Amino acid sequence: FGDSRHVDIKPNSRSSISNTREITVAPTRSVGDSRHVDVKANRSRSNTREIGLKPNRSSSREVGVVKPRRTISNTREVDIKPQLKLKVVSEVLNEQSKQKFSNKLEELDEVNRLRGKARQHKEISDMYFNQIKMQPDRMLRNTALSNHKRELDLMRSTNQKAADTIYDINNRNRSINIVDLHQLFVSEAKQKVDEAMSLWQSKSVTSAAFIVGKGLHSGSRGGKLGPEIKKYIDKKFQHAECGLDANNSGKLNVKLNVSKFN
Repeated sequence: FGDSRHVDIKPNSRSSISNTREITVAPTRSVGDSRHVDVKANRSRSNTREIGLKPNRSSSREVGVVKPRRTISNTREVDIKPQLKLKVVSEVLNEQSKQKFSNKLEELDEVNRLRGKARQHKEISDMYFNQIKMQPDRMLRNTALSNHKRELDLMRSTNQKAADTIYDINNRNRSINIVDLHQLFVSEAKQKVDEAMSLWQSKSVTSAAFIVGKGLHSGSRGGKLGPEIKKYIDKKFQHAECGLDANNSGKLNVKLNVSKFN
């Protein structure tokens, strides 16, 4: 059977020889093709084996482990940024300014505490006052009256401490001809106006101002301090002219006539 190719070839017909060769070669090529197909199939199997190995490769596992490590390092860098910002801010703010700010907060807390304590004395004073009206016994009325006056005095002294603290905070490091009366009661502000007028007279100040606020937190009726202080200055100080600032409704400008100083 190995010589079957030579048997099929006819020497008398070249065309037939070529044809038979083509015919006989064709199955040979088909066999080769089939082998080639088998090889391809084997290659495809090898490819499938390689694909199947991918999930088991250590490199894929290492990639899966490396990614969270990178994210962890990134999150650590993000967490450090606010600390760096705080460090920069702390370097910009020197120790002296931070201490001043801390002291101011403590002083404001002290003012609130004093104001609260003064309200308590006022409530107790009102209670004793009601006892005076309702007490038939004369001796008990006198005792209630004494307690009433004592509580009023404690209220005034406590409010005075609060007013002095507020005035010191508002006018610290301020020029001599500008006085801030913010957060003061009208009676307390009038006292500070007297002190300022006396100081300006001794220093021969001719132009000054009082900061009274715009009354933004006073409701629909507007600020009470500004109009009361203007009325007080116009009535008491004849050598001074007081008027509202054209550009700032929370400021009273004061013109002082040196020649009329007593």
